[in-house]
Amino acid sequence: MRRSFSLRFLTCLVASFATAAVLDARAQSVADEPRVINPNGGWSWFGDERAVIDAQRGVLYVGSLANQRGAGGVDRDGDVDVTRVDLATGETTIDVLHHGLTSYGAGDDHNVASLLVLPNGRVLAAYTGHNNDARTFFRTFDPQSKSWDDERVFDWDAAIPGGSSFACTYNNLFLLPSDGAIVNISRNHNRCPNVIVSADGGQSWRYAGQLLSPAAVEGERGSYVNGYLKYAGRGDRIDLLATERHPRNYSNSLYHGYLEGGQLHRADGTVVDEQLDGDATATAVDLTPVFKSGAVVDGVTMNHAWMIDFESYPAGVLATVFKTRAAGSVEDHRFFYAAYRDGRWQAWPLAKAGPRLFDREEDYTGLAALDPNTPDTVYISTPINPESGETTPHHELYRGQSSDGGQTWQWRAVTQNSAADNFRPIIPRWQIGRTALLWNRGTMRSSQNYDQQVMLLIDPAGEE
Repeated sequence: MRRSFSLRFLTCLVASFATAAVLDARAQSVADEPRVINPNGGWSWFGDERAVIDAQRGVLYVGSLANQRGAGGVDRDGDVDVTRVDLATGETTIDVLHHGLTSYGAGDDHNVASLLVLPNGRVLAAYTGHNNDARTFFRTFDPQSKSWDDERVFDWDAAIPGGSSFACTYNNLFLLPSDGAIVNISRNHNRCPNVIVSADGGQSWRYAGQLLSPAAVEGERGSYVNGYLKYAGRGDRIDLLATERHPRNYSNSLYHGYLEGGQLHRADGTVVDEQLDGDATATAVDLTPVFKSGAVVDGVTMNHAWMIDFESYPAGVLATVFKTRAAGSVEDHRFFYAAYRDGRWQAWPLAKAGPRLFDREEDYTGLAALDPNTPDTVYISTPINPESGETTPHHELYRGQSSDGGQTWQWRAVTQNSAADNFRPIIPRWQIGRTALLWNRGTMRSSQNYDQQVMLLIDPAGEE
């Protein structure tokens, strides 16, 4: 089922919001004020890219997942949305790629579509349920006809020899420029990341193999999944950050490696898995350490690390923002910034992230986003002003800049005195000097229970 509708149609659904006046984007250009581009949408921070820009055509595409607690109620529950924004005129359209893709009883933010702009201007979307089954869905947008083609289904269980031992969650799409192949990495078989490859623009796929195997750990509290990964692609190389487990089950460290030429490497180029086929031979702990659990920073022991954002920059520079628990406290999380330069990783404290976002998840925070144009600019969501240390009623967004490679930061508020939380910022790659800052604003009680709007702010620092 495909449903496409403009924000003019949705205005009646959100009249109670003070921002409803900005929802009719057809009559206004993109401005330097925050505006709602989708009145009901959320996303997890795993599965990329959730937002992309076709710079040639000047169009922003944003994936999000509707929930029954938000605008439109149960009729919108589980809708897999892609919002299109014309960056010249501000005209905004919401396309529903799949109606009612729910998990654990409701619209689940893990089910958000991952997006990739193809060389011909078409946009590939991949989405799957949160541990629902072994299927990934694909659709492709044609900018000429302004329409999505029919939904295609890839069955991991049928493609993996012997079948998939675990259901799918997340998709991560990459284009390899040397041969035009598209790579999709998903968590499924063996509760680990697995890879499929397409040679025809995402129309068909073949199974390539498992990326990592479970790391052997001691003292874990249960075993939900065998680690989390974030990826950063540039050229034919896909860099990755990995943990051993979910941070509620184990006090994770962070590790870095990269996939190139079908081989998995440590940061220094050492090959740890010579061929991407079948079950993987390497684990997260075989990769290069980025941050070790138990590190003492400013006299406080930091543990239960979890990556938030990860970017690759020219000249081999990498950067990540991650969070830890301070002295094991779920009510005192800390943001850290780490950069890879000159062949080594260095990490520094960034800001206080505050308490867990809600009770059911001990390690959820407001999150953060790196500027994909420069590793020296970050955006964070926190209820603690990083400049003054003051606690605010809601999560606010702050822009940080560093002039010394990430050791110290200067902060400026992006949102202030908000009536609701602002969290989960993301920034798609655009041209140098331009920034499209996106985030969720509203209330979150769980990944299946939220009332959030998708917000957009163009050039929050006043770039021209």
